[in-house]
Amino acid sequence: MAKTSDLCPACKGSRVRSHGAGTERVEEDARKLFPNARIVRMDSDTTSRKGDSETILRGLDRGEIDILVGTQMITKGHDFPGITLVGVIAADASLNIPDFRGAERTFQILTQVSGRGGRGDQPGRVVIQTFNPGHYVIRRAREHDYAGFYADELPLRRQLAYPPFSRLVGFHFSSLKKREGGKAVAEIGARARKLAATVAGGSWM
Repeated sequence: MAKTSDLCPACKGSRVRSHGAGTERVEEDARKLFPNARIVRMDSDTTSRKGDSETILRGLDRGEIDILVGTQMITKGHDFPGITLVGVIAADASLNIPDFRGAERTFQILTQVSGRGGRGDQPGRVVIQTFNPGHYVIRRAREHDYAGFYADELPLRRQLAYPPFSRLVGFHFSSLKKREGGKAVAEIGARARKLAATVAGGSWM
């Protein structure tokens, strides 16, 4: 499970913040760089109504869109032979999410989006922006090496006792009252730790 540090590794300063380029910012910059291009953004804001996604994808299929800027929703299940260039912004951002499946999901997304280009007669090209080009996820995705990713990921899962070498249970709570909700979470957490301790070889992670 990845966890971002609260301190800068170089100067040990605590003024560390997360920054990223949202789809709106990418669209804005793309319009500046390519003023004559027909650019469309596809994300939760532009596809909130029924049929919005289909309208955008039909336009892409008819060649009415030169550049499509979007979130992960544009990476899956689409086949447009005319796409020859795919770009991924901040490809390693999902590696910093506190989830043991972060590497797996990043590899999956990168391999999926890489498959969007070059589906027709013309070869495709994929450009990946990353702050960590040496990470095994980035390298294996670049090489489309599923077996290599599996070989890299599995020992880490085994070392940390993550699935498939264990089972994890996630509890999600919601409450209209913060104090009462916090009290209930603490109580259930204590019960869960006690239950885990009674299981042979059990541990609470």
